[in-house]
Amino acid sequence: MTDRLACAATVLVVGSLLVGCAGDPQCEAGPHVVREVGPSIVLDSATGADGEPVRVVELSRVRFDGRPVDRRLLASSPRSDGLSLDGGRLVCDLPCGLAGTGGRWQIRVTGPAASTALVDAHGEPRLDPGGCSPAVGRAPEVVLRLAPADGAP
Repeated sequence: MTDRLACAATVLVVGSLLVGCAGDPQCEAGPHVVREVGPSIVLDSATGADGEPVRVVELSRVRFDGRPVDRRLLASSPRSDGLSLDGGRLVCDLPCGLAGTGGRWQIRVTGPAASTALVDAHGEPRLDPGGCSPAVGRAPEVVLRLAPADGAP
């Protein structure tokens, strides 16, 4: 009788482990390492001073937690999306995502006819807790309304 109980308990434990991870090779026993997956903030869309949608904007004066951000590193990060460098200018093909950890972003956005907007927002990337758990969270999405340049009609 004791052997039967031990056998049944073993089958239940092994079965629950297989069902919990669904046979996923990513599932591992032991400590899970939390890592960031994706951007910290997403510039979702922009409307120009004339009310028309804007597809491409330039990002300048990019600061994260009060410190300047190297635009080359930002554009080349695998967690950034839709960013490129054009003659040293950081260009965002909307929507674009900026890589970073949780923290405060400050960005000057320039669109057609030098229309501008300032972004001051808290970014928070999605996190992968590792093991069998799915990624959690969602990077904030910013919708921009560009204002006419000083002196523009």
